[in-house]
Amino acid sequence: MTPADVKNHFKSLYRFRKETGMSAATLANWLKWGYVPINAQYRLQQITEGKLTVTAEQKHERKGSV
Repeated sequence: MTPADVKNHFKSLYRFRKETGMSAATLANWLKWGYVPINAQYRLQQITEGKLTVTAEQKHERKGSV
C-alpha cells in the first residue's frame, strides 16, 4: 500500500487518527517518505479488514528497522 492509498481510504486525518490510533504526523511522514513501513502496513491491513493490503515489496525499507 502507498501513503496515498491510506489517505484515500480514511478520507480525513480525523478518521485516520480515530480508527488507527496513530498520529497525523505518522501519515504526514509516510507521505513525505513515499512509503508506509511494512509493520504499519500489516497493522492497517488488520484494522481495515483487508481493504488496504500489504505490498509484497518495500523498496525503501530502512536499515535497522524491526
